[in-house]
Amino acid sequence: MWLTETLSAWLAGSGAEAPLHTGGSDGPEDVRDAAGLRDWLDRGGLVGRTRLELARRRYAGARFAHLLGARPDAIALRALSLAEDRLGPLGVAALANSESLAGLVELDLTGNQLGDDGAVRLAGARSPARLETLVLSGNAIGDAGAAALASSPLLANLRELRLSGNHIGPAGARALACSPHLAQLEALDLSGNPLGDAGAQQLADAANLPRLRALSLARTRLGSRALWALAAAAHLPPLEALSLKRNRIDAAGVRALGAAPLVRRLTRLSLCNNPLGDDGARALAEAPALASLEQLNLTRTSIGDEGAVALATSSALFGLRELELRGNRIGPAGVEALRAWKRSAAPAIPSRRTLAGDQ
Repeated sequence: MWLTETLSAWLAGSGAEAPLHTGGSDGPEDVRDAAGLRDWLDRGGLVGRTRLELARRRYAGARFAHLLGARPDAIALRALSLAEDRLGPLGVAALANSESLAGLVELDLTGNQLGDDGAVRLAGARSPARLETLVLSGNAIGDAGAAALASSPLLANLRELRLSGNHIGPAGARALACSPHLAQLEALDLSGNPLGDAGAQQLADAANLPRLRALSLARTRLGSRALWALAAAAHLPPLEALSLKRNRIDAAGVRALGAAPLVRRLTRLSLCNNPLGDDGARALAEAPALASLEQLNLTRTSIGDEGAVALATSSALFGLRELELRGNRIGPAGVEALRAWKRSAAPAIPSRRTLAGDQ
């Protein structure tokens, strides 16, 4: 389920990334500050809980983390969300050194003002060593913090790592790509970081990510040179999902990527908010490596009638069943071709085709 939710969010045109869901209302609604949390804990609030969400509590602070980390009855917790709780480096240090939280499998620390200091403290944690999902989005983590995390055995069992909306550049990307502790990683979110083409080159050179299936490089200042680098990646495994939305990718970049081994198993691709134009749409329509593609988001990519017709009549994209084209300048000829495509789903396609953006 975790990967399905992640991929759905990455492909959405809104730009919002998926939060870590701890399942339903897995937290006390009336707890707003440390005093309220202490009272709830003393009343046995953790009894029988394996999942807990205490996100966006305005008056939380580092004390929240200290109280939780000191509770022996927290040992049963497997999923914990403390997103946007103002924990800071001291709060994350309390979590990192808590034996009571050693059983955590999922941890969401989004938006907690950690910075590099907090990342370093987390990287030095004695626990939780069983983590499979770690969310550190929006924490002002830079290259030094990324390097500290990359060197930490804490990541050894990770399947999903979300670092979106931080300050990670090419040096941080290199540290992650070279990490000896990410061999189990399946999904990596670096969206909203200033990677640039140089950062993409560092990821393309990665030799320690053998199980990677999903990669988000949305809003990372990529141009077409980044796609040339990814297309030439010698060690990255074929991906199943790739988000490249809100970059500066043009038709030349798409053409390079469309012939790459990296995308031959790709089922989900987002290129929304890139200046593809009709040439970019044609490059996708003719891409020999995209035969497995099922979902394609081309929202606001400057596509007109010619590009729409090319997509609608593509023989290369025969498995495509969801196509998003909102915010383009498609006229009557393109709309008619797309509607004909939508009606022409072959019996081999498992579900009927859906088209967003037709008028």
